[in-house]
Amino acid sequence: MAMCVFVFIGQAADIRYKVFVDVDCDDANTKASIESYVKHELRGLHDVDIMAEAEEARYFLAIAAVKTNNVSGRHTGYAFSFCFYLRAANFLTVSFLESTLGIDIPKNKAATIELFGGADKYHPPILGVKTGGTNALRELLEDVVVKFDAEMLESDREFRKVLQ
Repeated sequence: MAMCVFVFIGQAADIRYKVFVDVDCDDANTKASIESYVKHELRGLHDVDIMAEAEEARYFLAIAAVKTNNVSGRHTGYAFSFCFYLRAANFLTVSFLESTLGIDIPKNKAATIELFGGADKYHPPILGVKTGGTNALRELLEDVVVKFDAEMLESDREFRKVLQ
């Protein structure tokens, strides 16, 4: 019995946060810059894995961005909204079986999730807006990633420390 508890605690310390980043922007270059920078910053947290598919993620960071212009059409900066949310309920059951107990769940999790009562649920999102000048994009995005880490991941890390 004690060995099971030891395995659970040992694996809790090695948790990886699966994050999906979704950027919407009319300007393709700005969209690529935002995606690249946000993913780079998230990887820098060292316990985050960026998921290519939303279905594989538990945490979501969505950004809708626009380049701002003055009345003469000159680029003046950026404005964007951001949204953080996490998938809960049945996704957590499947994730628990996979990561903590080591049970192999099929790649297509839809059938497995159905066994536990249906579609995923989502916690209420955290929303915000950022604006800044032409040289402020990286600083604004860094603020968003710091807020994402503090609001979404840090409480989970603290909870897992209590379990140890």
